[in-house]
Amino acid sequence: MTGVALGLTVLVGTAFGLVGAIGVAVVVLAVVLTRPQPGQLAAPALAVLVAVGVGAWRGGPVPPVSSPPWVDGATAVRGQVATAPVGDGVAQRFFLRVEEVEDPRGWSAADGCLSVLAPPLPEASLGDRVWLVGAARPATDAPIGVRTYLRSRRCGASLVARMLAVDARGSGWRRAAAGARRVLSRDLRRFAPGDAGALLSGLVTGDDHSLSSERQRGFLATGTTHITAVSGSNIALVVGLLVGLGSVGGVRRRFAWQAVTVAGVWAYAALVGLEPPVVRAGLVATAAVFAGRLGRRPDPITLVVLAGAVMGVAGSDMLWSLSFRLSLVASLAIAAVMPTVPPEGRFGWLRVGVVVTVAAQMATLPAVLLVSPNTSLVSVPANLLIAPLVSVAFPTAALAAVVGLAWPPLGASLAVPAAICAQVIFLVVDTLAVRADDLGVSLYVPRAVLIGLSAVAAAAVTAMSEDGRQWACRAARATGTAPPATRLAAAAALLGAAAAVSVELARR
Repeated sequence: MTGVALGLTVLVGTAFGLVGAIGVAVVVLAVVLTRPQPGQLAAPALAVLVAVGVGAWRGGPVPPVSSPPWVDGATAVRGQVATAPVGDGVAQRFFLRVEEVEDPRGWSAADGCLSVLAPPLPEASLGDRVWLVGAARPATDAPIGVRTYLRSRRCGASLVARMLAVDARGSGWRRAAAGARRVLSRDLRRFAPGDAGALLSGLVTGDDHSLSSERQRGFLATGTTHITAVSGSNIALVVGLLVGLGSVGGVRRRFAWQAVTVAGVWAYAALVGLEPPVVRAGLVATAAVFAGRLGRRPDPITLVVLAGAVMGVAGSDMLWSLSFRLSLVASLAIAAVMPTVPPEGRFGWLRVGVVVTVAAQMATLPAVLLVSPNTSLVSVPANLLIAPLVSVAFPTAALAAVVGLAWPPLGASLAVPAAICAQVIFLVVDTLAVRADDLGVSLYVPRAVLIGLSAVAAAAVTAMSEDGRQWACRAARATGTAPPATRLAAAAALLGAAAAVSVELARR
């Protein structure tokens, strides 16, 4: 619990700055002063205060992202490509660090970030210096979902370019990794033409931009877009494959193979762009692999919280990335409920899938509603049905892509099972997407109500977790009050009722 407490207080300080630090200090002081022997808590209290102080020093509330002053008059821009471009053959998308802008008075120095949609040729790469012709528009003019995404990337404007020219090519290992990612993505799309190849590319590299608009809408309607967002599940499969190979060779516990496993994790993380969820998962995997050498049993919840705290201290902007928040919350929920549902019995795998999927959906719902008010009742069954297919398609497609670099015919053969899984995934998504409109729910949820929904989700996941139930049992025995399950259910019901009333009042 010490690691969890320290990690959470770092995150509180990073997210809320001085206000969060003062709040934690007040709570710590109240706990210490109400103890019969306050001195026993002096060391833990000091550690918590130091942790929240470090977080407050490094972070604070997200600063507003304003549109650049030049956005309305610019007709052309020059700058450096800041993210690996992704494309579908019709256009390519990337973020640009602006260095110069052109307006009717000529070129002038400028700064800022642009989300760019450019022609497919010439192909830009990470680190290239490019020249773009087109009209920019402020991020405030975009839909709320796009606006939230741009803000999480610290980007205040977007641009649809009519013309693209590469002034100078970039260099460096990140550019090389982005090039390898593009090659793997192209090979997978060649091995499995159409949407199947686009989905396999998304599963392995995160680049799913070649999916047809109909399929993209289907994944969005069924709440399954996350399967092509490279995150903890991909890293877990990479670790599982490498650990399995080490077990076959009898070298799994040797330091050299553990180092190879960690190197493989970070090589894959670099390949897919070192996005915040992947970095967090890489930190968790690294700590889990080496924990045994320090005489510690890896605790998933502690590792997830500490990895999030490390990232918050390293760069507080990551905390405001929607993908980081969703992956962190989902990982915590899954880590909390997994020990309570061992896969025993004939249908143990189904029980595990249901509990894990429901926990992740409940935990991430408030953050999703903050961006989009639409949710669908088909999300849970859709995720439950495609999860086994994804766990087969991802490693098979990854193996096909790697082998295909040396021997394309063999790579194409290995991609066949993955493509079959992709087609079955499409069958599930297309079928349920038809019902998504009928079973969809659209709510206007004020921010204040989201706090209540978050509390409900936290109470529900705690009630599902073994640690939460054990803690509640100890509290019930100490106070002689109602059974823990009853108390947790009552708390969740009250919070849910309050949230429902608030939503209804807000509607009126």
